[in-house]
Amino acid sequence: MNPTNWPFTDSPNKVAIANKKIVIGGEWIAYVTHDLDCGMWQFHTSDSELASEDDVMVVNLRNVYD
Repeated sequence: MNPTNWPFTDSPNKVAIANKKIVIGGEWIAYVTHDLDCGMWQFHTSDSELASEDDVMVVNLRNVYD
């Protein structure tokens, strides 16, 4: 990884939460949230239903970016 191309201010190892459909299924990322209080990143699909704990996984920013 070339650090000048890294699009986040956080490191590649920063913990994030992502929908499994994105990480495992290759679905596109419809929207992203970045919590101001804890700095947690969340990556969501376009599903209109709320994701359950079974639908998401803990990853790092590198996993999502790749």
